[in-house]
Amino acid sequence: MAEPPIRCEDYVRIRLGGWRLWLHKHVDRLSETLVDPQRHFDGVRGPFRRIPSSDHARVFKGSLSLLGRIHHVYLKQYLYRSPRDFVKHLFRPSRAVRSFRATLLLARNGLDAPRVIAVGECRRFLFCTCCFVVTSSLEGAKPVYVWLGRDLPAADRHGRRRRRTFIRSLGGAVGRMHARGVCHGDLRPGNILADDAGGDWRFYLLDNERTRAYKHLPRRLRIKNLVQIGMLHDDRVGRTDRLRFFKAYLRENPSLIGRHKRLAAAVSARIRQRLAGKTEACAATRPA
Repeated sequence: MAEPPIRCEDYVRIRLGGWRLWLHKHVDRLSETLVDPQRHFDGVRGPFRRIPSSDHARVFKGSLSLLGRIHHVYLKQYLYRSPRDFVKHLFRPSRAVRSFRATLLLARNGLDAPRVIAVGECRRFLFCTCCFVVTSSLEGAKPVYVWLGRDLPAADRHGRRRRRTFIRSLGGAVGRMHARGVCHGDLRPGNILADDAGGDWRFYLLDNERTRAYKHLPRRLRIKNLVQIGMLHDDRVGRTDRLRFFKAYLRENPSLIGRHKRLAAAVSARIRQRLAGKTEACAATRPA
């Protein structure tokens, strides 16, 4: 059963010391438990363990007890990428707040992202010294590259049918996003989680702080997203699979008919170029 859409009115904003917190209305009484991810389990907050992430973030997985139920969650703390990045946040919201706003944007456009439980930023004067987002864990959902690389084998007729349905559903999901004028900041296969609800695939977008909506989606951003999602080698996604994806994408964007061949050629050329570059880079780092 689908969850109700995320709405801004589902959250309350409070201050706690130097922290500004946006909390889902069901957790506002537990705000003290959310600002220190490394404390031991105390009956409310479970032990958080760090999981692999980029150099510019710390990600923890743990649990919270809310209204008598245990909820598995992720906590993502954003780090500054450079001194320039630190200065830029004097003039714009923190990455955590931008991610939260993008999640609300996606929900307004009928698109899915993990449910935000809490958002926090600590400010000293004008400086944001720390910020984080807590999201619900999607048990059973896995990244697109895992489904296509391991969990959707085409060994028999049933497997091939299921794999084709997945690829068409993914193409339709990306197509609906672009049809609504939304561009994801980094639409690589690791940033889309897929959940199989009895063959009815549902896709959740991650790392949304650079996700934006446009009245008319620029062609360069459309190509950028299509190249990002296409960054899978041919041993995982073949030419026929890519064609199925693109046809499903076009069904959501019929205005592209007539220009679709040039779009497909531009996307394919850039994917081949980037995949070739990755292959050469891997070969260069492989021991002789």
